[in-house]
Amino acid sequence: MPPPTSTTTGSRRSNSIRPGPPRYSRSSSPPAAGSTDRCSRFGGPATITPVADGEQNLVEAIDLVREYRLGEERVRALDGLDLSLAGGRFVSVVGPSGAGKSTLLHLMGALDTPTSGTIRVAGVDLGSLDDAAASEFRRTTVGFVFQFFNLVPTMSAWENVALPRLLDSQSLRKAKPRAIELLERVGLGDRVDHRPSELSGGQMQRVAIARSLIMEPAILLADEPTGNLDSATGASVLELLSDVAHEGGDRLVVMVTHDPNAASVADQTITVRDGKIA
Repeated sequence: MPPPTSTTTGSRRSNSIRPGPPRYSRSSSPPAAGSTDRCSRFGGPATITPVADGEQNLVEAIDLVREYRLGEERVRALDGLDLSLAGGRFVSVVGPSGAGKSTLLHLMGALDTPTSGTIRVAGVDLGSLDDAAASEFRRTTVGFVFQFFNLVPTMSAWENVALPRLLDSQSLRKAKPRAIELLERVGLGDRVDHRPSELSGGQMQRVAIARSLIMEPAILLADEPTGNLDSATGASVLELLSDVAHEGGDRLVVMVTHDPNAASVADQTITVRDGKIA
């Protein structure tokens, strides 16, 4: 499924990768049981502690259930999952196939709705949104990065990055400066006019990351972002995702992966098994 895209208008932003000001008030709760803290890639051990009173969480899931019907059988992909995540972190979600990882990611991004329970992202109860409100939420609050890049083959790198703003009625001319800034920030300043067929897999994923950031989202969701890349290229993409989470201190990056080496790069690893936090 191609990532939902959108756009906001406004003045040209600085060249750093950072979220814009918080759009919603957010409540707090402790981090998920079953999560594992990792060492920071930036200046020594990461301090991942329970969220203090008054500190804001970007994601809160309470008794979250998602069921699907397969013929006459009902399959429970998530089974009463509880989770809370604050901003400024790079979090990996791991677990066996069918554990509910991608379902959780889709619920965080308002690509799906829960059967029961509550999921709030940036203070918004996603289960209460109608289709129009969910679409607006995806456009303004969430960035998506997928395994297969989902770039438009006939568009240049900068046009692909600018596409969310174009789809939100901003002209390409107005969106171009910020698109080029983001491409420079992800190391592709010399590839802005190249089409996807002229880029390597790692370069295409960097374009996809830049595109996911053009809306200045509060949360970035990455589903197997290194799954199509060799180990060296994948490592550079993981480093970039870590930068995205840590620069500015507010954005949350959540990555689903089957690769334990990729998961180890994150500040925090959450294991999902049988639809729950293990």
